[in-house]
Amino acid sequence: YVIREFVSGLDLEVILSQRGGRLGERDALQVGLSLADLMSYLVKKKLPPVMFRELSLANLVFTPEGQTKLIDFGFSRLFQRNSRMGSPDYAAPEQFAEEGEVDSRTLVYNVGAIMYHLVTGHNPGTTPFRLPPIFQQCPNLGELTGRLIEKATENEPRQRMSGPAELAKAIQQALNTKSKP
Repeated sequence: YVIREFVSGLDLEVILSQRGGRLGERDALQVGLSLADLMSYLVKKKLPPVMFRELSLANLVFTPEGQTKLIDFGFSRLFQRNSRMGSPDYAAPEQFAEEGEVDSRTLVYNVGAIMYHLVTGHNPGTTPFRLPPIFQQCPNLGELTGRLIEKATENEPRQRMSGPAELAKAIQQALNTKSKP
């Protein structure tokens, strides 16, 4: 038997369809922060970082309290050298490269790609690893938010944040600027 917590709310796929394909900047930042914190927690616990084969909007539930919960660990795997897996929707380029090495920067890309989708309405899997410029897709996006998503979704891992904790700090900083009058 598998017993799981009941999570009240809607998955992000449903929410996007109800909201015309996009989330507001603040909501997207909050989702990103929740995911970055989760990934950071896994890394801090000295568990081998977890990578998801099918990280998808349908596996992320947005609760009435504003939390984002990952509901499906069914396809998770431990990081493995030269491991290519999953669909390209939110996967980093190194997950499919012959000599690609996955690490905590891969998680940064995964979260960044989800945030990109949420604010632009453009599924990164439709143009794998060639995202249209974010400000072209979403001209009203805040500068700080746009730049952090661009950095998180760099194709070259060394150009991204070093891990989910650094990404979480950048997202929190963007949220803090959004709350100022």
